[in-house]
Amino acid sequence: MFRYARGELSQSDEISGELFRIARKLDDSELTLQAHHAAAPLRWARGFHLEADKHFESCLALYDEARDVQHRYLYMGHDPAVCATTVLASVKWVLGFPDQALQLEQRALVLARRLQHIPSLAHALSFNAHSQVLRRDFAAVAASAGELMPICQEYKLAQPGALAMIDLGWALVHLGDIKGGFARLAEGRNQLDRIGVRIWLSRGKRMNAEACLAAERYDEGLQEVRRAISIANDIGLHGDIPRLRLLQGELLLHTSGRNLEATEGCFRLALEVAEAQGARGWVLRTMTSMARLLAERGEKALARDRLAAIYADFEEGFDTPDLHDARVLIDQLS
Repeated sequence: MFRYARGELSQSDEISGELFRIARKLDDSELTLQAHHAAAPLRWARGFHLEADKHFESCLALYDEARDVQHRYLYMGHDPAVCATTVLASVKWVLGFPDQALQLEQRALVLARRLQHIPSLAHALSFNAHSQVLRRDFAAVAASAGELMPICQEYKLAQPGALAMIDLGWALVHLGDIKGGFARLAEGRNQLDRIGVRIWLSRGKRMNAEACLAAERYDEGLQEVRRAISIANDIGLHGDIPRLRLLQGELLLHTSGRNLEATEGCFRLALEVAEAQGARGWVLRTMTSMARLLAERGEKALARDRLAAIYADFEEGFDTPDLHDARVLIDQLS
């Protein structure tokens, strides 16, 4: 966790592998549970979403609520099943299962409240907000962050408190409170800088850039997303690259000069990385943006066919914003 927090993911991976070797040697199911608990977020951050999914599912399969009651005090400060359930929600969205993501968010909160363990509840609220950001459910993000912030203040939970401030600011901007939202974003990012947890620096800048896009502060947003990309590449946060390149392209569409060639380059890179990672959620969102660009260039049939092929691969979530937007665009291009 120390290496992870510092953004030293390769070193953290090596330690994670050693933990699996020890668990296998001792044939210890509880250590195996914690090995999966350690490996899953690493795989997720590095863009190995299918591996992360398997680790989280293994964590949940091994978990015994009565037997593992002490785990939340011994390892990482939170319950492993709460962690697996809430973070798995984001993984499922990325893999193209938005309805499962929502269900996992709900399950994580039910378990965390039943356990009556404040750090586990804070963990669930924080990572539920992460999944809700992906689903573009602005009201849900505001609700999760709004519940989390006073908990963090009362129990002196600095890191989730800073992230909650950022999440709330992001949601407020998207809900129309531009001034209040950016004030929260600035406060949360300042707190995160003081804590010095390097793994979240890219997230803070990306959330600010997304808010800038929503608020039509395009030049500022472009500067922020470039910084976020630099940090993500430096750390090895490859799981963030599709969303960052997509965001960069969207911002470029609105900046002076409106460089369509550079925008298309960003979208193509986002698609390439997302497809390689099996990140269907990012493939769909990026292809929707790419289809609009192709249509503007007069290639409506190509845009429709490419987007329709990706849309047809989904089996759920048809009332979520991404799938709804894709369906509307396909119909408009027909």
